[in-house]
This record gives sequence, C-alpha cells and structure tokens, in this order.
Amino acid sequence: MILVGILLLATGCTNSETSGDNSEDAGTQSAAEQNIEAFLENAFTGPTEEYEEAFSGKVEDLERRSESISEYYQNNFEPYMSESLLEGFINSNGAIQFLRFAYPDYVLATEEITLEEDEDYYTFAAEVSYTKKRK
Repeated sequence: MILVGILLLATGCTNSETSGDNSEDAGTQSAAEQNIEAFLENAFTGPTEEYEEAFSGKVEDLERRSESISEYYQNNFEPYMSESLLEGFINSNGAIQFLRFAYPDYVLATEEITLEEDEDYYTFAAEVSYTKKRK
C-alpha cells in the first residue's frame, strides 16, 4: 500500500510539473507520461547489477554504502522526481524495497504499463513478471 502511495505521489508530482502543454497529438505520449513510464520501469525492473552493487553487503564501509545507495536513487529516479520528493524517497529507501526479496534468486521485469490521465494526476497498472534466475 505504501508503494502505491509513493508511486501515485511521484507520478502526480511529475504530471503537475509538466502539465502546462497539452497540445500533443492524440497518438503520442506527453513528457509527463514518458517520465512516469521511465520511473515505473526503473522501479519494477531488477535487481540490476547497479542495484546489487549498491544494496549488497559487499561495501564494508557504512558511509560508502550509504553513498552508493544514494547514487543509485539519483541515477535512476532523480530525472523523474522533484528534489524534495527524491529526498523523501531516498530517506524512506524508496519504493524498490521489494527488490531485496527478489534478489538473489529472482528477477522482476516490466512487461506492460498502462497509464490513465485524470484531471490532475495519473493512475497506472503495471504487469510485472517474476522469474527465477538461471544458475
């Protein structure tokens, strides 16, 4: 439930920042929709090698590990979020906490994302596959 709330907040903020121009053709995605899809792809795909390095116990120095996690969030989510939302996202360990449960035996992959624009926010449905890694 927290995941959905964070993602709705993130997508709502993205939409409000880019909703000034609604002149896109009906068949093309707006910048807000592209940002939302990119955010969801990053949130629901993985764990990636970058994720594994940032969150694994391989980094012994706690300060360096914290920096590594922060860098991961900034590289993968900063382009799609306001500064204050990103800060809260990092401090709460973001919406990708569930990837830890997948690692090291399973991989999540986004199969399909459906967006629906309402008055001042977007709702989404994401089809995500959960598959066992081949060893």
